[in-house]
Amino acid sequence: MQKPFSRRRHRSREEIATILSTFDRSGQSAVAWEKQWRETNPGGLPAKIPGIVRELEREASTIAKLVEEAEHQAKLERQRWEEERREQDLRDAERLRVKNIEASREQLFTIIKAWGVAKRIEGFFEDAERRA
Repeated sequence: MQKPFSRRRHRSREEIATILSTFDRSGQSAVAWEKQWRETNPGGLPAKIPGIVRELEREASTIAKLVEEAEHQAKLERQRWEEERREQDLRDAERLRVKNIEASREQLFTIIKAWGVAKRIEGFFEDAERRA
């Protein structure tokens, strides 16, 4: 396997940019760290590579802190979302409880009305029986 910066094969600027971009991005979408290195004179990039590596090594702790902070913020956001979800679930449960109470009340009134009708009919026949 050929080493990424082997002198045996000339790499295009696009290939070099792609290789460097794999090193210079943190990989976390919530972390905004990016560094670009420009080739000032043609063929000068290989000489810059050791400096680029050193700079990336120096920035590793900064990137790690940024990633840690992003993870912490994501955790806080997740906790806020979960709390909001629990509160919404409680509100939904209360609405359902009130709705069920109202439905039960309506059902009870329907039963009472039906019972009243049945009692009036029963009274009618009892009265008719007494008069007969």
